[in-house]
Amino acid sequence: MRHASRFIGLALFVLPANAFAWGFEGHEIVADIARAYMTPAALATVDAMLAADTDTLTPHDMLSEATWADRYRGAGHPETASWHFVDTELDHPDLKAACFGFPAQAAVASQGPAQDCIVDKIDAFSRELADATTAAPERLLALKYLLHFVGDVHQPLHASDNHDRGGNCVLLALGGPRTVNL
Repeated sequence: MRHASRFIGLALFVLPANAFAWGFEGHEIVADIARAYMTPAALATVDAMLAADTDTLTPHDMLSEATWADRYRGAGHPETASWHFVDTELDHPDLKAACFGFPAQAAVASQGPAQDCIVDKIDAFSRELADATTAAPERLLALKYLLHFVGDVHQPLHASDNHDRGGNCVLLALGGPRTVNL
């Protein structure tokens, strides 16, 4: 019996699990790490900005808001989908191609262009967040997008590509007929 319980314990440890390893939890972890490095003054500013948020997609703390951009995209805003990654090909790295040719930026970063990459969006939203003359609603959006995009850019499949759309064309068998993409 003792051997059976050890075997079951080992089997549970080594069997693949449906982890969705990055997902919301990954974004919350990245935000928590960032929060640990912030000065008290920066924390107070960020917390005050998020407390003023009236959007109902997420609670208004830093960790929850780090998931906002995915929830927003899923709530009927597919025009923001390409902002979450940069498909830099491993065998021929070309940032200009991966960023759709670095399109001209809209005057307000949250308004486009739809065909843009995370590199451009982090730059644009960083400028808006740092600029005290940016309208408060746009500065809040800049903060929420940055909380999310900094997590996305640290996800390897969002920052590189092997001619597989960031792992989306790589299928994994989970046993039986069921498959998921990487």
